[in-house]
Amino acid sequence: KRLHLAGVWNQNQLRLFIDGQLVSVESTADTTFKASVSSFALGAYGAGRDGFFAGTIDEVRISKAARYTQNFSPEKRLEDDGDTLALYHFDQGEGETLIDSAKNGHNGEIIGATWVGADGSPIEKVKETAVSFDGKTSYVHLPDYNYETRTNPYTIEVWATPTGFPKGGKLSETGFLFGKSESALRIQPDGHWLFSRRGANPKPGQHP
Repeated sequence: KRLHLAGVWNQNQLRLFIDGQLVSVESTADTTFKASVSSFALGAYGAGRDGFFAGTIDEVRISKAARYTQNFSPEKRLEDDGDTLALYHFDQGEGETLIDSAKNGHNGEIIGATWVGADGSPIEKVKETAVSFDGKTSYVHLPDYNYETRTNPYTIEVWATPTGFPKGGKLSETGFLFGKSESALRIQPDGHWLFSRRGANPKPGQHP
């Protein structure tokens, strides 16, 4: 099933929303928090590139604000605004570059992942496209957004369709839609989702 997932950090709490419903809240105390030097990855985790995600992703927005405080109706197509750091519509349907539609120049590099229809069908039969991740080696390398996530609020939101769970590797118990050692949005083998941040141990959020 295609899901909208949103991880929000408001400088005090980690909040996880699934299809617009708040499913997990965890207080954070980041007085000793140290930012990661690794870049974000879409479909994997941090610099080590492990914990690969299996499924398709067709919309991603990274924001420099805590967008959601209560239940909401997710936009089917995420929009650019003054709080957008990066916006990926996955519209181009070909090539190895994931274009930042927010025009901030934060393009991603597609590594090993393949273009498909947004519904998973062969790309030549559809107009809406997505990137398919194999859960083994594929991911998108994302650039440094030049935004201090150590102290400032942010939101990570994704439209994704998981198709399985990662196997092998030191992080085999989780599949990262969006990962960096300081912050990540991920799925566990039992189907529960986590929005995590270094220094916090959030409770898994189950689909409502």
